[in-house]
Amino acid sequence: MNTEKAKVALTLPQVLYQVVFLCYPCRNKNEKHMHPNEQVLAFIKANPNTNKAAITTATEIRGLQLFNILKKLLSDGEITSICEGNDTVYSTGIKEESVADEKQDVIEEKVGEFSITKEETEAPSSTENETEVEEESKTVETETKIEEQVTKKTSGRNNDKFTFEGETYGKGALVRAVLKKYVSENAGITYKQLKEVFPDTLLKRFGIFEEMAEARELSGKYERYCFKEEEVIKLKDKKVVVCTQFTSENILPFLKAAHDLGYIIG
Repeated sequence: MNTEKAKVALTLPQVLYQVVFLCYPCRNKNEKHMHPNEQVLAFIKANPNTNKAAITTATEIRGLQLFNILKKLLSDGEITSICEGNDTVYSTGIKEESVADEKQDVIEEKVGEFSITKEETEAPSSTENETEVEEESKTVETETKIEEQVTKKTSGRNNDKFTFEGETYGKGALVRAVLKKYVSENAGITYKQLKEVFPDTLLKRFGIFEEMAEARELSGKYERYCFKEEEVIKLKDKKVVVCTQFTSENILPFLKAAHDLGYIIG
């Protein structure tokens, strides 16, 4: 009796083999010519919650090749995997949901573009308009004054003189004096913090100031920075030197920045 039962009983691989071939007849001529990735994907679509053993039995794709195909399909969102005990099963269906979500997001985004809030439909009050106009006028007036000031000083020879804190300076010396003043008012300021206040965009190519080594490199065979010991500015983390390459025009951005900080330059 036991012998007869043993003959009838099937091993697990045999059961899988029979189930696979009943549910997924992939041995036809057309599917033999499918790309391995397509074969695996087609089988998983037809047999959700399937494992590697079933895939290998149906497609004859195994080992590293099967591993790489599954990895690619997972990364592309074509399939998903779930661990069940010591085995991993694969299914499809997530990608369609993702596409639907993406379409919904696009629809919501488009609707949002054409949404008009109450605040947008309300016309600004006359007081708000007057305030904005007044602020714009002040900005234009300040920039105009600075340009007129420099234009007057630069008529004729380029020996501009400026007054700051009761002292008279040339262009480079003025910049150095303003930086020293700012550093003294902000004890412990670092190189990075000072660059944020006086960025390199205020003076293209050389920057308003640089650390010693960088300044030497930018200067080349000429001294384009104030390298004298008494002219060096000490910060918390570095020693910096101020550029001397200012003209009547390229000093304007610095004057505007100094004015915005509240410094009065005559």
